[in-house]
Amino acid sequence: MNNKLSKAGLLLLLPLMLASAAAQSDCTATVPEKVDYEYSPEARALHAKKIAYAVAILSDGQYLAKDQVCVAQAMRFLGTFHVAESAPRLTELLSYKRVIKNPMKVLTPADEYPALGALIGIGEPAVPALIRVIAVASEGEVTRKNAIDALMTIYRENPVMGVRALENAAVNEPDPSAAQQLRVGVEEARALGCRGSAPACKKWEQSKQEAARQ
Repeated sequence: MNNKLSKAGLLLLLPLMLASAAAQSDCTATVPEKVDYEYSPEARALHAKKIAYAVAILSDGQYLAKDQVCVAQAMRFLGTFHVAESAPRLTELLSYKRVIKNPMKVLTPADEYPALGALIGIGEPAVPALIRVIAVASEGEVTRKNAIDALMTIYRENPVMGVRALENAAVNEPDPSAAQQLRVGVEEARALGCRGSAPACKKWEQSKQEAARQ
């Protein structure tokens, strides 16, 4: 019986063992930046382990505090491979700022806030998690600003869709405070998304006015 319990215990501990391995492994070897397009069973199994390691890194306080390069690399990996299940954790790290000394180029928001770039990489599957942040984060918070930035960048080809996603969320939100935050988010998203897409936004405004007259 003890042997059986021991085996069961090991099975239960396996995910934790994998997670802790991320804290002990070399980050470059664990989460390589090179995209691997091999689809053999072995390659898929290895890829699944890399995802587990990358997610574990984002939950490791030591990495977050001391190895920003590794954390940014893990986030980039999750975005590159569209790992949707990592979106909630990435939204929690939207204010995680990477300090880059003597940059060789002008830094973008995604350079400084790697979770922002990762969520954009994940794309539409990250939208529900982003909307949840906008519903609870206060105006002016970096987390909120980056969430709206990610949302509207995901919908950069059609910013009206990003605005409508927030509108629909506000209508269906049962909590009055969260609904108000989402309505404010609609205006913030429209101001951000319409800057480079005047024709699309003009059409959206016209459709709103027509709906109001009916």
